[in-house]
Amino acid sequence: MAVGNPLGATILEDKPPSSKGKSSNSDDDLSVPKVGRGTRKPDLTQPLMQVYVSVGIALAGFPATRNDAQVIFANAETAAKSVAKLADDDPKVRRVIEKFLSASAYAGVIAAHMPIVYGIMMNHGVNIPFLPSNNEESENDAA
Repeated sequence: MAVGNPLGATILEDKPPSSKGKSSNSDDDLSVPKVGRGTRKPDLTQPLMQVYVSVGIALAGFPATRNDAQVIFANAETAAKSVAKLADDDPKVRRVIEKFLSASAYAGVIAAHMPIVYGIMMNHGVNIPFLPSNNEESENDAA
């Protein structure tokens, strides 16, 4: 039985079991559809591409890794499609990739802030091994 509410949404009330012995979970009930083998899972290509692009953006912020970022950007789509196809073909791989992608949202936030952290560290004289020191950049600018 459908009941209206002040916000305009329809609320479905539970049906009482019929007296004929049928359960309330019969086929005529409005219930969540069962997911079977024929159900298509969402394509993972786009979320995987976002991971590659996020890594590329993080690397592009540093002179020593800009070329690496270019390589990642150039190959992000092909790499994402190949991983997505593997996930489509193997349910075990898909579960791992889906877990990775859920964790990647947090990793993306961290990666986006790393250039800021590195820049502040360098401004305060901290030497980061894979980045040129402030003195090296000043010498290169002067030349």
